Amino acid sequence: MEPPERPREKVAIVQVNRLGLRLTLCLAAALCAILGAFSYRVITLWERAHMEAAILETERFADTIKRSMESSMRRKEIRTLSEIIAAVGHQKGVEWVRMMNQEGKIIFSTNTQEIGAVVDKKAESCDLCHLDGKLVKSLEHTERSRILGRAGAHRVLATVDPIYNSRSCARADCHGAPSEQSVLGVLDVAVSLEATDALIRASTATIVGYGLVAVVLICLFVGLFLWWSVSRPVSALVAATTRVAAGDFASAIPIEGSDEIALLGRSFNSMTSSLRAADEKLHQLNESLERRIAHATRELTDSQAQIMRAEKLASVGRMAAGVAHELNNPLTGVLTFAHLVARKMPEGSTERADLEVVISETKRCAKIIRDLLQFARQSQPDRRPEDLGALIRQALLLLQHQADFFNIDVAVDIDPQLPRVVVDAGQITQVLINLVQNAVHAMPDGGTLQITASLRPAAHGAIDTVAVVIRDTGCGIAPENISKVFDPFFTTKEPGKGTGLGLSVSLRMIESHGGTMDIASTLGAGTQVTVALPVGDCGDMRRQA
Repeated sequence: MEPPERPREKVAIVQVNRLGLRLTLCLAAALCAILGAFSYRVITLWERAHMEAAILETERFADTIKRSMESSMRRKEIRTLSEIIAAVGHQKGVEWVRMMNQEGKIIFSTNTQEIGAVVDKKAESCDLCHLDGKLVKSLEHTERSRILGRAGAHRVLATVDPIYNSRSCARADCHGAPSEQSVLGVLDVAVSLEATDALIRASTATIVGYGLVAVVLICLFVGLFLWWSVSRPVSALVAATTRVAAGDFASAIPIEGSDEIALLGRSFNSMTSSLRAADEKLHQLNESLERRIAHATRELTDSQAQIMRAEKLASVGRMAAGVAHELNNPLTGVLTFAHLVARKMPEGSTERADLEVVISETKRCAKIIRDLLQFARQSQPDRRPEDLGALIRQALLLLQHQADFFNIDVAVDIDPQLPRVVVDAGQITQVLINLVQNAVHAMPDGGTLQITASLRPAAHGAIDTVAVVIRDTGCGIAPENISKVFDPFFTTKEPGKGTGLGLSVSLRMIESHGGTMDIASTLGAGTQVTVALPVGDCGDMRRQA
């Protein structure tokens, strides 16, 4: 079964639709039209030149024959005249030579059979001299020749040369023509145009052949030029465009030259560079967005965990507050009776020493219960304008006689122009004592405790704050524990030396005053706690020196 023809037609159409091929075909058509018109003109001029040369040669030939015949006729050498005509008629290319008188009777001819015959004056060979049946006495040079065509044969060039009645002819007695008769007859000579036509055909074929060869060579050169300069870079551009459409923005085409195609290639490479940069930026944005989403997801998860933990701690706190309240009364009774029994024991006895231990541990339990109740209680503080520097000194005065302060260097720097703050003096003093005790406990082998208090002006109309910074050179806090230090019951101290409620209670008190508490610590280098309290309505009241 033969394959269908339509696919081949499609392939042909696709090939014709190529830009280079279409330009080549258009150029070929234009060249064929131009060279065809030029060749036609050249062939026409060439043919005219050959025909004029043939006519001139024939007329010269006829004139030579006429002069020979006139000489023979003056000498009355009729036989010689016949021999001349016969000899001329045998030359190659001569069709006929004949002489006719005024009435059209053939006197001499290379064809002896037509001698004596009278030609028709209306025939093609006579209409040049006998126009409308009347004898034309003179013919111009261009009117003497004619081309006669023969069916199935070559063309013939015939020329007529009138024989005029000269003075020598009028005196002669050979034909006795009167002197008034201007034309005695005509000499009709015909030569073959076969060689001339062959030369014209050969010249025509040569011109047409060279023209076609020129068209083919020019089209071939132009086609190669178009393929190299247009089709090849355009094909590369199309291939690169296909790759870019597939997502390959690294595609680039080589640039050759500085023409419009090269300019288009540079524009394409610039476009791919911009697309590649945009694609990379888009990937970076996607990656950044993914990281942000992952970070937000983790924060949301952590927030949910913190909310659950806060709810759990709230429940534990409420339960612990209830338990602490229930334990407070029995502990008060134990502590009271322990004091009574201890007074009855002699000084230095073992029983008294044991009771002192019971009293000490009972007091510690009572303190834990009070801190727990204070943490669970959410009462509003009793705020009054206070001198924060005086509160700091009072807290240090209460603690400086403890044994833990013996190896500690204390440096206090309080701004003398520090404004008063509206606070609950008891709560702020308790916060300062807790923070100083924590700093001292972080330096068991001694160190430096720095306490500074200064005014921090706020920007953009916000409320000014008084900042108290407590800095120690102790052991510091591990990074993983920084976020846990404000959690209730969290402590890094040894068992029995801390309840884990000091910072939680302190943070609750500072926040109830509208302040903030921040902790920064470096493990092995020390810890810094910053307490910021807003300056209230009495913030413009300066402490008196």
